[in-house]
Amino acid sequence: MNAKGDASPEPRLVIKGPKDHIVNDLKWGALDKTMYYVTDKGRLLKYDLENQSMLRASDVHRNEIFSLTISYD
Repeated sequence: MNAKGDASPEPRLVIKGPKDHIVNDLKWGALDKTMYYVTDKGRLLKYDLENQSMLRASDVHRNEIFSLTISYD
């Protein structure tokens, strides 16, 4: 049981997304140590899960980005 008294588990980590963007897609990085996500305003963000900090935020497109694909090249 959690602090509220119900059977749902407590979150291990809460990550707050950008307030002025909507996150459209998210992918795990190498060894699940980072997350990459894209927003409705053309932004690509890289988040470090170990240090709980934003590593990089870049405006890569002028319009909405709907999906993200990670490739080895």
